[in-house]
Amino acid sequence: MKRKILMFTDFRTAKGKPTSGYGVIAEGLSTALVKSGHEVKIMATSYDDEEVDYPFAVIPARYTDLIGLQIKDIIDGWSPDVLLVMMDMDYQIGLLTNLTNLSIRYIAIMPIEGEPVLQPWADALIQADSVLTFNLWGQSKLLDKGVMSTVLDIPAPIGVGIAKPDDLKKMHDDIHLDNAFVIMKVADNTTRKNWADTLRVYSEWSEEKDSILYAVTRDIGIGFNLHELLIEFGAEQSGNSTVYKMPCVEGSHREVRVVSGLSRKEIYWLYNLCDVVLMDTGNEGLGMPILEAMAIGKPVIGMDHTSMTELLGDGHGILMNKGYEYRDTFGNVKRYYPDSNEWKSKLTWCYENRDQLPEIGKKEHEWIMKRTWMDAIKPLLEVI
Repeated sequence: MKRKILMFTDFRTAKGKPTSGYGVIAEGLSTALVKSGHEVKIMATSYDDEEVDYPFAVIPARYTDLIGLQIKDIIDGWSPDVLLVMMDMDYQIGLLTNLTNLSIRYIAIMPIEGEPVLQPWADALIQADSVLTFNLWGQSKLLDKGVMSTVLDIPAPIGVGIAKPDDLKKMHDDIHLDNAFVIMKVADNTTRKNWADTLRVYSEWSEEKDSILYAVTRDIGIGFNLHELLIEFGAEQSGNSTVYKMPCVEGSHREVRVVSGLSRKEIYWLYNLCDVVLMDTGNEGLGMPILEAMAIGKPVIGMDHTSMTELLGDGHGILMNKGYEYRDTFGNVKRYYPDSNEWKSKLTWCYENRDQLPEIGKKEHEWIMKRTWMDAIKPLLEVI
């Protein structure tokens, strides 16, 4: 039976492609739903009317404080069968509190990466008709509070893939990588993403190593001052660029390249050129960079906790132990950062065994490519 599905999520775009994790997931799910014969409209925050070519409609959410009214207007005018809300808990609580007496099913989709699930969160989610999350760890934390949920196994994003050897060589030469060992980290500039520790530990680890760290982030108006941190850790800015050279022993070269504002396609190119991808973040509800790196066949170093265990365990990646606990200001939720000495040792192993990394990446690629978007929507269609 054909369904009319209204989805509310973050769908910011750059050069016609989504740039947020929610947007990438929404693109994949919605495309698969349309292929299955359903009609989808996305009501999107952070969307600025950029022209996009999708088989589904994208409607900008104009005013944050009027989102509930806009959703009701679309429901009244279009008569969808279901509302999918794929957002963080603050949005879920607000909408579940204000959208009472809905004539259609409300399905909540969100990551769980901290513990415990707070009681106000659980009280709100119980009001939803169905709840979906992205990993078994999150499902267990919801169940601890009496919230039943279904896990969506998210595959690699649409459009990610391994570049052709000739194209790779040209780009490798264009950005002057030479024979450096290239580490890549892709993460927003927020406390949980752990950039301060990343730059500090890299500056300590790389002292006698010919290496480059690509720090790929997104300017969201908050977060660490990466420039000041790099200067503090001994780096010297190269002119007015975002390349920071670090002192090193004679005959070696090390630097940090801070990159922001890239499209998804440009980020995928960089994945193709790196040796290893670092996920030293504090807990992950999914970890989109892990899926992207795996699809391109690049080894990932991640913490043995939350979704990272499920994606990188069983030999699919390189796991490092949990380090110290910290509390998030959003509800005093408990999270962990990885042990910095642990990831130094993992990076050293990768540096010294560079010839073995392609085989690790190949195994990751083969495993993640077994997941498909058509399979991902099956549990979603069951609850719809």
